[in-house]
Amino acid sequence: MRRPILTALAAVFILSIAIGGLGCIGPKTSLKAGAQDPNKNIDTLLYRLDSATEALYTEWMTQIMEKMAAATEIITAEAEKRPGITPAQIDSLDKRLHKLGNDVHNTMLCYSVLYRYENKYEAFETAQAAFNSHLIDLERRLADLSHAVAPWRPDSVTILPGPDDGTWLAFTDEDENPMLWGYKDKSGAVRIEPRFFSHTAGFDAPDFDHIIAVAEHDGLRWNRYYLTKSGKIAGRDSIYVFDNGYDHESEGFIRFEDRKKQMTGMLDRYGNAAIPAEYNALSKVTNGMTAALKDAKRGRHNCDGDDHRSFTGGKHLLIDTLNNVLIEDFSADDININFFSIEKSEIPHPDTTARISFPAKGGGFYSFIHYEKEFIHWLKNSLLAQDLTPEKLMEAMPDSVECSMQPRDDENVSANWKSERRELTDKVFDILKNDLAALSDTTRKHTIDREINYTSIPVFSVRLIPNNLEDALGRDNEYEFSRTDGGYKLSGVSIRNNDLFFSAYKEVPASDFVTLGNRRFRSGDFDEATALYNVAIERDSNNVLAWHNRATASLQKGGHAKAIDDLTRVIALDSNNAARYVNRGCVYYKTGAFAKAVTDAGRAIRMDTSNVDAHIIRALTHAAMGDYKKAAADYDKAAKLKESPMLFHNYSILYAYMGDDAKTDSLYQKAMRLDRRNARDFYEEDIKDYTLIIKYLPKNAIALYHRGVVYAKMEEYAKAAEDLRAALTINPKHALAKKWLGIADAKLKDEASQK
Repeated sequence: MRRPILTALAAVFILSIAIGGLGCIGPKTSLKAGAQDPNKNIDTLLYRLDSATEALYTEWMTQIMEKMAAATEIITAEAEKRPGITPAQIDSLDKRLHKLGNDVHNTMLCYSVLYRYENKYEAFETAQAAFNSHLIDLERRLADLSHAVAPWRPDSVTILPGPDDGTWLAFTDEDENPMLWGYKDKSGAVRIEPRFFSHTAGFDAPDFDHIIAVAEHDGLRWNRYYLTKSGKIAGRDSIYVFDNGYDHESEGFIRFEDRKKQMTGMLDRYGNAAIPAEYNALSKVTNGMTAALKDAKRGRHNCDGDDHRSFTGGKHLLIDTLNNVLIEDFSADDININFFSIEKSEIPHPDTTARISFPAKGGGFYSFIHYEKEFIHWLKNSLLAQDLTPEKLMEAMPDSVECSMQPRDDENVSANWKSERRELTDKVFDILKNDLAALSDTTRKHTIDREINYTSIPVFSVRLIPNNLEDALGRDNEYEFSRTDGGYKLSGVSIRNNDLFFSAYKEVPASDFVTLGNRRFRSGDFDEATALYNVAIERDSNNVLAWHNRATASLQKGGHAKAIDDLTRVIALDSNNAARYVNRGCVYYKTGAFAKAVTDAGRAIRMDTSNVDAHIIRALTHAAMGDYKKAAADYDKAAKLKESPMLFHNYSILYAYMGDDAKTDSLYQKAMRLDRRNARDFYEEDIKDYTLIIKYLPKNAIALYHRGVVYAKMEEYAKAAEDLRAALTINPKHALAKKWLGIADAKLKDEASQK
């Protein structure tokens, strides 16, 4: 009657092998068992770190803390030298520094967790790049604090002699300091030696026409200003930041911001204020005009979790560079206005299909081409006016088109290339025709958006929105149309279609399809995973992982025979790997082919006598065949190699079959002791993790509370009470800390009374 129990425990063991729990068959998951979501707030949940990640994290935080310690020392020293600086102001600076440290710590801890769980070199590169970015940002913010205490301002910038005409280009000295940029003229002569930081000059202002926004740093403090080609410095500390970068000159004008009034104005090429800072917002100067917002109320809005500045109400104006108002009600999205198409007339422009008219100040009307109206009119009344044919579609294409093909359910992998228009038409015409025809179908939702780009060429994206939630998981196709001298042209195609994706991925190695299949496997889509492994095998019939992982997917669907066939192929390709025989032996055991299971396990043991899994599989098989003595011998060897609670649980049940109650009880008690010992090991890892965090953030109440609770579970009540009291000192309202402190104090009192 006990046979079902043994079989159930064996099934648990087989499942652990099937999902990679014992390092055998199955694609490894990207998140370890029990891993927490790295996107959760770090102050709500502190993550477990392993030793490798701890070293990485410690290195990062050491650099961060050294920067903060040096900055604090300099700021405090310089602040004390300045008359009028009060201790309260210095304390305020110190608190702001502490908050910066918390912000950076939380971010970097999340990235170190990401690095550990992803366990990829690419993830490390991403985390390292993010760290470098945060370190630069921290330096910038520290400098902002110190600048308020001890401002540093260069008096002038030396312009080296040379001709005044032409655009100067940014350059850097890779040998001396690749972070600093200067400028050369078109002949290659250096006009400004490298002195500006790369996040300003090198990226935001690669071209120097007349005036640029730059930033310098003296090791601690920043100085930001506008610079003209004559070397004149203007608009100190009034840099206008747009889209995380400094503003660029446009037609000899550049925006600046009055920080105190929080208003925007415009400097001319000589560094003079052409338009005073009396506007909430200004657009770039285009054809001598700029869209302006005035008298609006300032606010903030949240977009995808990020806080952004916004305005409500106010007057929307169109002004020229002399600050003259041209239009008093310019209520239009200026990104869609073609300012070079301006016309003035006594009445509104008769062409309403592509133009938009506004009453002009002083009488009459100004009209402009409206790009979106123009595009929609062309799309519906030209391209789609009649039945779309391949020839008509090719007329609306340039010679080559940017293409992207993706699987229907995964946006992380894509095939990208430039396609000749005939080739593309042959591949996607039916799909594209069906999608574009849906624009006239009122039951099909779609969007038409102007793409934001850094060129003056309007690009519109047409995207078809799926009709139901099931199809909405990244499966919408997208088509980009660019405005050219010859009209709008289909310049980009992004289609999510498995067949097209596979055919497009001709040159991509099989390993990429294995990776994609593993993603589908982890999401539970075993059919899709199998299809992707099939493609990998077609590309490379010797890819061991493709055969191995397809066997795993087959097992999840109950396809044991197919799994055995694939695992046999794996053994043929990798016959010297003992784990391959263990994997097939697992499946043989599960299907009742006990003799074959014993044979495979035996081969694995002969190849590697220390293979614990092979001994366990053979023990389970011998037990299922009724040969308990041989099963006990294999269990005994496995236990000497690696002790585990599960092994001793199974071992104890085997002796129960054999009628040896004493041995059964002894092995069961050993399993229980191992469970408790494993729990203590787990607690010790927790202590290690929380101690690391407390080392850098000694006033983190959450970390102190968690470490105190772990100490209490380990019955180290004195240490628990110390941590919990420290947590309550920082946060007296922490109810759970109070509860656990009460438990720790009560235990300490009991211990004292027993002495």
